[in-house]
Amino acid sequence: MEDVQLSIGNKLKDLRESKGHTGYQLAQKAGITEARLMAYEAGYATPTIATLMKISQALGVGMGFFFQDEVAPNRVEVVRADQRRPMQHGESEDEGDEIYYKYYTLSPTFPDTRIQPFYIEVDIVKPENIQPAVHPGEEFIFVLEGTIEWHGPDEVKRLGPGDSIHYDSSIAHKIVGIGENKPKVLSVVYQPPEGT
Repeated sequence: MEDVQLSIGNKLKDLRESKGHTGYQLAQKAGITEARLMAYEAGYATPTIATLMKISQALGVGMGFFFQDEVAPNRVEVVRADQRRPMQHGESEDEGDEIYYKYYTLSPTFPDTRIQPFYIEVDIVKPENIQPAVHPGEEFIFVLEGTIEWHGPDEVKRLGPGDSIHYDSSIAHKIVGIGENKPKVLSVVYQPPEGT
């Protein structure tokens, strides 16, 4: 099985080239640096969920495109626990683009979807060391284990097991792991069609 990070990079490069974009053009459209985009394409770095959403918006595809190896038959998909593929923590060349969590897509083959569910293990990191994410759409988070804090522009919400939060992801936000053990959450991200 191909490394997920490299698979995303290959799909990103192939799609960018098929749409006739240079690396610079796509990076500008997605709001990232060209060096960062090239690192993703080469499989040297892992995009955050927010960054992957910006790239997919710029290319006019759903975020799920990057996780699909095949399309689910009959529009029904089952992913067994041992079939989940992690996105590893990536090295960061750009300040603030570090991934402070490990994420697994829970629906890699469902076709043409605007929602993407993730199982996320959140690192314990100081809030000031995390850059806020901003991306179009909505996000829903359900805490499975541990404690997290959701940081918005003017507020902080602490959530424990069984708690959830649903928010407009176009406002600056970050998720912070609290305690000694990595919290585990279910996150469902909605990506609106480009131009809405």
